[in-house]
Amino acid sequence: MRKAVPLFLLAMLVLAGCSRAPQYKNAASHLGDPRTVQIISPERAPVSISNENDVRAIMEILNTVEVRRLSVEEEINLVLVQGITLDATELRFKDNRGNVFKALLLKDGSVLVVAGVIGGNEQRRDVLLSEPEQQALQNELQKYM
Repeated sequence: MRKAVPLFLLAMLVLAGCSRAPQYKNAASHLGDPRTVQIISPERAPVSISNENDVRAIMEILNTVEVRRLSVEEEINLVLVQGITLDATELRFKDNRGNVFKALLLKDGSVLVVAGVIGGNEQRRDVLLSEPEQQALQNELQKYM
């Protein structure tokens, strides 16, 4: 009985900690409910997409893109040391309230998502990364560039 109480408390602590951790399933779940998408490519002029069907098509693809949260060390290594965002295509998602969300399509085809609204709140946001070669997203964006 003496061992059961500490084990029970430890199990409750672990479960409580796990339930508070944000769940990261797909890229779309961190980009709000956009009405427009702006594509900013390093090689081309920016393109703004506001057609509801086109925005929905992009979001449907991002809904299938699984992401994982990067640790601070991984983020620093990828962004500052390796400079993977320097030649990325930026995607800005704007909802009907004017909130802007951001993702980057990297050269290797992976998607980097900055979780939450851009601007205003200066708290550190989670950065999420997908596996490389997100060909469906690359193909969809090529239609507009």
